[in-house]
Amino acid sequence: MTSSEAIALLNAAERLEIRPVFPIEGLIMTTALDDYVYAEVRFGSASGPLAGPWSIDNVENAVDWALTIKEKVPSLRLRYSGFEGDIEFSDWRSFLLSLAQSAMDRDDSWYLAEQVALGAVAPDDPAVVAFASHDPILAAAIASGTL
Repeated sequence: MTSSEAIALLNAAERLEIRPVFPIEGLIMTTALDDYVYAEVRFGSASGPLAGPWSIDNVENAVDWALTIKEKVPSLRLRYSGFEGDIEFSDWRSFLLSLAQSAMDRDDSWYLAEQVALGAVAPDDPAVVAFASHDPILAAAIASGTL
């Protein structure tokens, strides 16, 4: 589906949801960022069932795609729903911050990502660069140029 076709469908939608998934024995299971096969993107009303899904190779590309769509449909609410939490976001900074704060309960390595999202640690800090080299979400957020 092209972006223009997606925009036509999404103009009537109120939310777009991204979830990392793992297909197993004919089922599609929501999973965590460290265990997914691809990202699933669905859309719909604020409280009703979601249509779709579209499959996107990874969560980073799904977030980039969703943010591009949001530029064209500003009223669209963006959500991420994975084992790390169910969060709403509007840009890479809010995605990284909300994801880090939600995931820190289970994995304290997200503390550094939170500090970058808050602006307390620079994206080019050597510790951040080292962490981003093995964390594609942090790397994508830094590459977006919005932190």
